[in-house]
Order: sequence, then C-alpha cells, then structure tokens
Amino acid sequence: GSAPSRFPKDIDEVQTAMSAIGEYEVAASPLQMAMVAAAIQNGGVVMKPYLVERVRTTDLKVTFQAIPAPAGSDPQGQAISAETANSLREMMVAVVQQGTGRRAQVEGLEIGGKTGTAQSDRVRNPYAWFVAFASELNVAVCVFVEDAEIPADEIAGARVAAPVAKAVIEALR
Repeated sequence: GSAPSRFPKDIDEVQTAMSAIGEYEVAASPLQMAMVAAAIQNGGVVMKPYLVERVRTTDLKVTFQAIPAPAGSDPQGQAISAETANSLREMMVAVVQQGTGRRAQVEGLEIGGKTGTAQSDRVRNPYAWFVAFASELNVAVCVFVEDAEIPADEIAGARVAAPVAKAVIEALR
C-alpha cells in the first residue's frame, strides 16, 4: 500500500504558507506528484494512473490494454482550469530553461519541472524531489531521493533529483 497524502486542517496563516510550499505537515507520494506534473502538461486534466499499459500472450496477442481515462470526481478530470495549467506549465518550462531545474534539460525537448527539498525534522536528512514533464513525449516523471548519501546542506532537488529525471526522460526518447 501507499501512504495517503496529507494537507493540515485548522491551521494559521504561517502554517498555511509553509504547507503551500510543501513544508509543515504536508505529505504526498511520488505517484501523486507525477500526476500533478502530468495534469499541468495536460491542460489541468488529471488522468487515472496505471502501472501496466499492455499485456501480451507468448504469441504477442494483446490480452489487456489500458485505456487512458480522467480520474477523480469531475467526469472530465479537470482539477484546475486550462488557463491556470498553462500558466503553471510556462513557469515550469522556465524553471528548466533558466532556473533551478537546468540540470534536467534535454537537447531538443521542451521539459518543464519543479525542484523541491523536503525537510520534516532536524534529525533526518532532507528528501530531494523533482517533478517534470516532457511535452513532446507526453510523459511526466517524479524523482524522489530519500537518502542522497551526501551532507544535508548539499541535498537539493536541483542538484540530486533533476539529473535523475533527465536520465529517465532521455531513456524514454
């Protein structure tokens, strides 16, 4: 199983601000964050995830084919407006072209991304995150590095996770 996402309730303005940037008592899985990146690339539509796209018999006949479908309670899966999604998409592309996500650039592809460094306590090293999409490939990726095996002050999504996302996207080309 997986842990449920969490956004705290009954919080003050400071806790709300911290939660909005992924700190305080917020939790999300890598799959959920990949779905967020995909929805931004997809005009605000959240799609139902699946792990297996196709199953074939030994003679290569297809016995199962996943059918892409919107997720959630909205029949069209619209989580945010297309206008908002497009604004976020442009910002995420800028992050990779000229911001903290430059290490995820892939020659010839438009990549959008968001770096993250999650610190929940002072004992555990931060987690390095990077979510990305590759427009031409119609794919979204979330990289979550729990233990970078480097000093805590050197851990950052841009440094640790973005290069992994780049390698995954290059492998999907």
